[in-house]
Amino acid sequence: MAIKAVVFDIGGALDKGKPEEHWENLCKRLKIDIKRFQEVRAKYTPDARIGKLSTREYISKIANELGLTDNKLFKEWLAAKRENMVIDKEIEKLMKKLKENGYKVATISNIIELHHQVRLENKAYNLFDVEAISFIEGIAKPNRKIYDLTLKRLKLKPEECIFIDDSERNLEAAKEIGFVTILFKNNTQLISDFKKIGVKI
Repeated sequence: MAIKAVVFDIGGALDKGKPEEHWENLCKRLKIDIKRFQEVRAKYTPDARIGKLSTREYISKIANELGLTDNKLFKEWLAAKRENMVIDKEIEKLMKKLKENGYKVATISNIIELHHQVRLENKAYNLFDVEAISFIEGIAKPNRKIYDLTLKRLKLKPEECIFIDDSERNLEAAKEIGFVTILFKNNTQLISDFKKIGVKI
């Protein structure tokens, strides 16, 4: 069956910013221990990622445990994320080429609302025909429901879609449904895999 859509994970592909650098930068700004920060963040992120915690609630819980004010944490987090996010122009150009060649382009993204705000500022969603954003939908990869929702919006069968992610766990879930999958490592490898599958770029 012919491929009709390409579904991207944004983090690690379209967004070249490295998460570890973002967290290091944030903790330096706040003058706090990164290990402690990550332990606290890990407690609340799963609920924030599916919209069970609003940005205000999420920030407040983390700030309270770290002895910070909500405003200080929010301000520095937003600034660090803005510095970290870098749109990959080569991937952006590739997405435009896919659309020119008749493919639909979509995204399934696990993300908290605060980071989503920075993506909106960077116009990261402008080229997508379909979006499934975890905190908005209330579900996150690798939950099957978010893949099914994307297919419903695309009005396509899984075997008509390629799903690209840098997480093998997320790819396995997509593969079980029937998606053609690509583990993203770098741009050169992605283009090579597209050509092997027969995607026109």
